[in-house]
Amino acid sequence: MALFIAAMMSLSFSQEAITLRFQPREGDVLEITEKTALNLKASSKATEYEIVHRTVDARKEKIERVEGRRILRKVVEVSEDVAVWKDPMTGQYHRKEGALHGKKLTLVLRDGKMDTEGTASLPPESRNRMHLDSPHALFFPDGPVRVGHTWTISGDALKAAMHGEPFDGAVHLTFKEIKLIDGHRCAVIATRYDLRKKGGDKQPDVEMKLRGDWIVRIDRGTVLSLNVAGSAKYTGGEDPTYLAEGTYSAELSAKVLEASK
Repeated sequence: MALFIAAMMSLSFSQEAITLRFQPREGDVLEITEKTALNLKASSKATEYEIVHRTVDARKEKIERVEGRRILRKVVEVSEDVAVWKDPMTGQYHRKEGALHGKKLTLVLRDGKMDTEGTASLPPESRNRMHLDSPHALFFPDGPVRVGHTWTISGDALKAAMHGEPFDGAVHLTFKEIKLIDGHRCAVIATRYDLRKKGGDKQPDVEMKLRGDWIVRIDRGTVLSLNVAGSAKYTGGEDPTYLAEGTYSAELSAKVLEASK
């Protein structure tokens, strides 16, 4: 009987149309951890070496004020902003805490734009990593969709979704299924990234081909899990002979601590 009920629920979910959109709630707290890993074999002017780079970003975000589906005020406490890399010449590993490490920030919406409090001493690239609303929502489809629906993000929409980075190519997404996770209905989305970026300013060109799944809590529009991995290639730049090839991966895990009702 239990198997029959589970099968019927799965069939029902597959026929259901859902709308994915960011729906923040006042008082919710999000515990988020993001990690990246880059492993490359590089060559430049007949010299071969290895590039290993890791990052960890762990933070807690408390949503204090919401209007409609926009966050007006959010407090962010960053417990980890760390990079670890391998010196290609000595093979020694190094660890560095970023400018956000240990910081507490308040993000507010003023005159239609995000403003930050407590970040006067931070470099612009660190402040620009902060967002009031979910940047993942820019990848969501327009309108209701059912299991099996596919859509593509490209052009100006891709650049906006990639935080303004001048990527060409496309991200292809497929709504795979609905799962119950900790009692919450979640959408599983398969993703395929085919990305290119011209280096400019003596930086190498970049090409990435990544695959993986997202898990999105439907009632909040919050990405609870993201795991993508694939190939990365860097060419040219200041040294026209430069070539680095290998793998890149990114993962995110999030937990929503709901406000008391």
